[in-house]
Amino acid sequence: MTVIAALVVLSAGWFMWRAVLNSSPGRLDFVLVYSASRAWVTGANPYDLQDIARVWTEAGGPESRGPMTRVFPHLIYPPTTLLMLAPFGALPWKLAEPAWVIANVLFLGATIWAIASLAGFRRGQLRLLLFIAVSLCFMPVHTAFRHGQTPLYPLALITIGLALSRGAGQIGSGLLHSAATLIKPQMGLPFIALEFVRWRLRAVLWALAGLVIISAVSVLPFMLKGIDWWSSWQLNLQAVTAPGNQLDPTPANEWRYQMINLHVPLHGFIADRTVVNALVMAVVGVLGAVFFFWPPLSWKSVRPPLLMSASIVAVLSLLFVYHRYYDAVLLLLPLAWALGRVADRRNDRPGWLMLALIVPFMVNSATAIYWLDDTGRLPTWLMESTFWRIAVIPHQGWAILLMGVLLAWVRLREFKPSQNDNPATQASRGG
Repeated sequence: MTVIAALVVLSAGWFMWRAVLNSSPGRLDFVLVYSASRAWVTGANPYDLQDIARVWTEAGGPESRGPMTRVFPHLIYPPTTLLMLAPFGALPWKLAEPAWVIANVLFLGATIWAIASLAGFRRGQLRLLLFIAVSLCFMPVHTAFRHGQTPLYPLALITIGLALSRGAGQIGSGLLHSAATLIKPQMGLPFIALEFVRWRLRAVLWALAGLVIISAVSVLPFMLKGIDWWSSWQLNLQAVTAPGNQLDPTPANEWRYQMINLHVPLHGFIADRTVVNALVMAVVGVLGAVFFFWPPLSWKSVRPPLLMSASIVAVLSLLFVYHRYYDAVLLLLPLAWALGRVADRRNDRPGWLMLALIVPFMVNSATAIYWLDDTGRLPTWLMESTFWRIAVIPHQGWAILLMGVLLAWVRLREFKPSQNDNPATQASRGG
């Protein structure tokens, strides 16, 4: 216990030094989203680079860190994201940046608390201390801080909503999932779908109502001022999806190593985007159907624990659409699931295998591999090989796919109806 407690203290120190205190003058992603949100607050066009540069200067932002200093100064955040970040956009830059850092520390703390609650971790348990220590050292968390990205905000809302959903209150969890979706749709929407699968229809209806109402409010300032935001937004979206640009998952994009969705590894040997998109949908659809709907009616008779269900949703959502490395903060869910299994049964193979698959994200192996490639420290024949292109560069995407397969396999193996199970036994096994 003393050793683990010391590890928590060291992890907290490492987190504060590397992620919180030593990430400035980084946070260029927050510079961009802050400028866009401030444009929304002040009535400018958040999808026009000239307006963004102007509001940044008016907010007191230093020219050396302005939005135009980014490699990809593309403005693609939806209006709902800008509204949800309006409390920060309303502040001058010298207050907005520390407020954002403090808020993210709180988001992370809330996330750790909510996931620990879902996992059933108790105060004083070694597994809780170890989960806290690993979470504080988790490299996607550090990357989110250092780049000023937004995933910890929706993740806190998602996990608190999941923790609340174990009780009778569906309104709170539905609204929290809705708020997460308004910030980052690719993170929040899958968890609204999970509420539907769990047949918590009131939560789904409240979530959808929140999405409709806040989405309408988010575009109202543009309508009142006659700003043609839609055309500007569409042009920006077309730019980032162009070959070789930010959202391009093909080998033409030198930054694809930062992406973790399944499209990246598949494009290592398949050029056609239509084929790749179809394969991704098929893989995610099959894994989701196996977990939630096979054997027939098993979801009603033997439910997996909520943390396990949330873990498969997190994994499949990372596979399905565009995600960069910092969005892997979602893997804190399967991390807690694996730690709980290993703590209960030290020789638990699924738990250890999940931990092994998460290791590349704990150490940010993709950046290390890119550095080796970029600096020419490895043999040319290796870096130009098919194996390097197909397996090594996109290895994190393959790891997430294996996580999905593992969770689906455990679901089939451990949570299925049996003729020897009476309803009471099945309910106790479902968690």
